[in-house]
Amino acid sequence: MIQRSTTLAPVLVLGFVLALALPCAGNEVRGLPHEKIAKDFLVMHGLADKSPGDVSIDAVLARDFVSTRVGMFEVHFPIAGLEGRSGDLKECLAALLDAQEQILDWSKPAGRDQKVVRADLKTVSGWVKGMRTAGAAKIKDAGGKDLTALLSAPEAVTAAQKRLAEGLGKGEALGLALAPPARLRVLLAPTRREFVELVCFVGWWSEEWKSTYWVDSIADWSTCWMDDVQVIALEYAPGGHAPDDYAAGEALNKRDPKVMEQQLVQLSSYRVFEYLYGERAPVAFLGGLAMNLVIDQFGELNTRVDGDLRGRTAARREVFVAGGASGGGFLAKNSAETRWREDHGKDRFVRVLRLSQKEGDGLDKELKNRLAGPLGRRGRGPRRRRALPRRRGGRGEAPARRLRRRLRRDAARLQVRVHPLAPGQVGQRREGRAGEVRAAAREAGRPERRVRVRVPGRVRGRRAFGSGRGEGEPGGSVPRVALEAEMNRRLGA
Repeated sequence: MIQRSTTLAPVLVLGFVLALALPCAGNEVRGLPHEKIAKDFLVMHGLADKSPGDVSIDAVLARDFVSTRVGMFEVHFPIAGLEGRSGDLKECLAALLDAQEQILDWSKPAGRDQKVVRADLKTVSGWVKGMRTAGAAKIKDAGGKDLTALLSAPEAVTAAQKRLAEGLGKGEALGLALAPPARLRVLLAPTRREFVELVCFVGWWSEEWKSTYWVDSIADWSTCWMDDVQVIALEYAPGGHAPDDYAAGEALNKRDPKVMEQQLVQLSSYRVFEYLYGERAPVAFLGGLAMNLVIDQFGELNTRVDGDLRGRTAARREVFVAGGASGGGFLAKNSAETRWREDHGKDRFVRVLRLSQKEGDGLDKELKNRLAGPLGRRGRGPRRRRALPRRRGGRGEAPARRLRRRLRRDAARLQVRVHPLAPGQVGQRREGRAGEVRAAAREAGRPERRVRVRVPGRVRGRRAFGSGRGEGEPGGSVPRVALEAEMNRRLGA
């Protein structure tokens, strides 16, 4: 026995050394070949000999995509996907039309006459639900043309489509006067391969966006931007896929027959509210409006706009059931969702919010730093948050940070109180706000105390994460007394 161990020892040591020294193919870090994917896209779309400066987004859309106007939205769809995914296109167009009808319902109290726009909505929706788009894939020179022209829609439909785009685009039915009219462009990518190829193409086309778009995480994204065109994927990336596998996909409606429409409406309606509100409402408030619109339209909210499916896997379980069949059977479905997703927002998350408040009641009193108290949780059991580390000159959070947080909160409350659908307020930007608040401070006759406040910026017509200075926005230091004076003036204090 001892002799065998002595004989095997050198072999084991040698094997261990070789395992450390020699690279193993299975352990190599793999990722997406972004440049190759972008070049494959260029070849497929006849742009192989072009340089980024010679290519425009509109030219790409005019060559291999069809489009159609549905109210505020201009929807683009690849011609190659019409034959196999025309059903998805119809359902998406119908969902966008129904979402805009829901927005009209929200604005009924304004007392505007909506008979004409509702009649046009009914006409266009009826045609959309009955159209047959599979034949359009075989029509020559279909790129860039409207579906109503390709499918020879009746004149009444085309006239209603134009009136609807103008009426909703200008906001007349909402009691608004938008200038310029809303034209929110959306591109639907039927498959994961098409979506990732578009993302890589944008990274090739724009040197500015390359560092953001040429990352391995795009294999899991559900939306991106091509200039002012929002690209929305109609498939999720499967959970646990290989890092370099970007073609495999799972249909949004695989586990729930209405998730595709819900996700499209949530992402698209956010853009509508952003256009209506301008910079007067925080991002979280706009997102909440979009979520509530989905719940009003579908009765629930079961989307995953981040494309993360990891929470949808539950462990196998076996339970003994007294008196059960000898051959066994199947247990009821074991939900892997967190309690925030269990009801799919059917009650607008009121139950789980109240439950979280009840569980967190009193926990902050046990902490020396109450700002570090419970803010809610993702799991199913109670959890306490650790107090923030102590800082020199005080306990918990530094005074300057608390002041900045209070100012951001107050500014957000001020913005929320301004209703987005009030006539004459829509479309306004925060131009001159810095001078406005400083003048209010001078009128108040109190000294200015300058405090650093972060302001969300904008990039190419959409919100940018982090802090920065947007067009026409105040950035950097804002006087606290000015903010308070402006709040008092707007709230009628």
